Parts: sequence; C-alpha cells; structure tokens
Amino acid sequence: TFSRAGSFGSANLWPDASFSSGTSLWSSLEARDQDYGHWDAGGGIAFPIGQRASLGLSGGILWGEATQAMHSNDSSYYAYASTSYDSYYNRSANTLQEWRHDGKTVYFGADLRVQLTPAAMLTVYYQNQNTNVNIGIGSNVMDTSYSDYFWNYTGSSGTSFSRSYLSDVRSGTGKQKITSNRVAATLQWQINPRVNLSVGTILDWQTQDVRTTEAVLASSRSRYWQQSDGTYDYLYGLEESKDLLWTFMTKRTNCEIPVFLTVKATEALDVMFGLNRTSAWWRIDDVTLALFRYRRSINNGQEQYAENFGERYTQPVEEISDIRTTFLAGVCIRPVEMLNLRLLVVPNFHDTYDGSELEQLQWWIGLTVTP
Repeated sequence: TFSRAGSFGSANLWPDASFSSGTSLWSSLEARDQDYGHWDAGGGIAFPIGQRASLGLSGGILWGEATQAMHSNDSSYYAYASTSYDSYYNRSANTLQEWRHDGKTVYFGADLRVQLTPAAMLTVYYQNQNTNVNIGIGSNVMDTSYSDYFWNYTGSSGTSFSRSYLSDVRSGTGKQKITSNRVAATLQWQINPRVNLSVGTILDWQTQDVRTTEAVLASSRSRYWQQSDGTYDYLYGLEESKDLLWTFMTKRTNCEIPVFLTVKATEALDVMFGLNRTSAWWRIDDVTLALFRYRRSINNGQEQYAENFGERYTQPVEEISDIRTTFLAGVCIRPVEMLNLRLLVVPNFHDTYDGSELEQLQWWIGLTVTP
C-alpha cells in the first residue's frame, strides 16, 4: 500500500513601467492525492512424473483499490493604461478530477519439465489471468474570462469587450475486463562441457474490454461586442444534458523467439551471444454513444432546441503490427581469481518499410572485486 499527496504551483507579478499604469499577474496550482493498496494470495505445488519429468501447478488471487484526485487552478490578470488605450483581462480556470479503480485478478499457471537426455531439458509453461475492475470517475470544470479594451487614436476610437463562461460536470461508472494467456517452451541443451544452447518460443494473447457510462451536464456562454464606426455584437451559448456510453476494446498478440549461446572459451573468459525476435499485433476499437436528454444552442440570437436523440462517434479501427530484433553480446573476464569484469552490449533493431534500423543501443560494464 501507499498514500501520496502533494502540490506545486507558481505566482508571478510583473509591473510594467512602460505604461502610465500596467500590471500583470498570473498563477497556477496543481494538487494531487493518490492512495493504493492490494492483497495477493497464491500458492503452488510441484510433483514428479516418473523419473525424468515433473509437473508444477500454481494459482492465486490479487485484489485491491486505487484512488486518485487532482485539482488544478490557473488564473491570469492584466490591466494596462496609457494616453491612447486602456486594456483589462481576467481569467480563472478550476478543474477537479477523481478516479477510483477496485477489482481483482485471478491467475493460474502450469509448467512441465522433461529431461529428454542427460544434456537436454525441455520446459513448457502456460499461464492464464482474468482481471475485473470496477471504475468510478468524476470531474468538475469551471472556466471564466473577461476582457475590456478602449482605444482613442487620432481620428479613431472604439470600445470592445468579451465574456466567456464554461461549466462541465461529469460522473460515471464502468467496468474493465482483461483476459491474458501465455504459452512458453524452452529447450536447454549442453552441447559439451563448455558450450550451452537455449532456444525458446513465447506466445501471449490478450483481450481488453472497457465500458463506461458517464452523465454530463455542460453549459457554455460567450459574447463579443465592439463599437467603432458601427457596432458588432456576437453571442453564442450551448447547454447539454447527456449520457456518454464509451466502449473501448483491444486485442493483442505477441510472439517471441529467443536464442542464447554461452561459451566457456577458457577458464578466464566466458562469451555469450543472444538474439530475440519479437512480432506483435494490436487491434483497437473505440466507440462512443451519446444519448442526449436535451441540447439547446444559441447562435447570435437564433436558438435551436432538441431532446431525446443520440449521436454515435466511431473512431476508425486501428490495427498495428510491430517487428523488432534484439541482439545481445557479452563477455566475462577473470584475469585473476579476485577480479571479475563483465561487458554487455544490446542493440535493438526495428523493422520499417525501408528495412531494419537501429532504434536503441544499450551497454553495461560491471567490475567485481572480491578480497
């Protein structure tokens, strides 16, 4: 378990002496509160099958809850005045967001080990996980702004002002379901006392289904008015009461083929080579259904009103494939018994339309001294 809370922000004041009077003030604050806790109960058993094989079974359940609340505030103000114009602006934005996830994961695994020969071991492994999570969400957004502007130049003068207002209140619940499966097989072969080869394959596939229902009450207003050689007046408003039904589904399949070869060249030198080929595929479906109780809009004096209707927003189905190849090369040098030096280099290549390209290169150096 853990609990964490904190906040950060800034406040700035800037008096501008280039005007007869001028002041700018802007500030921001973000506060966050997080709580997390879980329990995990599991166990396993292993028993032999004949003289050359063994079977292991394991399983358990993990359950817990995670909550988070975040509050952010952003405000700004400035006022300038000179002989030719006056300007004033003020804005305040407040956002409160809350999340809650509680659920459980039930997992099960089985592994089979078979000693094919005195120098070869075959291991087959299977794991299944089923996760169910209850989701709670809520948010409250309030944003207002005001501005006034007056100018008086030679032969020209005018006045303008703008006002805007936004309120958005939401709350909802939902469920998340994740099913994961993994199958792995490895063959460990001691070719001779100095050379060992390990070859494997890993296949895992996962499905995720997230469905939420969120009630929304939103209202916004904005107006701009200007008078200079005529009058311009624009007014816009929108009020909505609706339920948002969101469905998000993903499917993922991943296949890996790792190969490792270790060679004990001399008593003072070990060499290791490795290769891992990874192929992954995703499919993402994202659909939102909006059920409106009512919608009222005002566009410069023209009002429209509708109730009891729906809108469906469907994102294009996204399918992604990704192929990567990771190489590994390492040496272990022991010039004397008390000194051990290790070097490991891991380049990662990513397959693109133009061929494979180096995406990442990592390396490590380790030195162990034993008195």
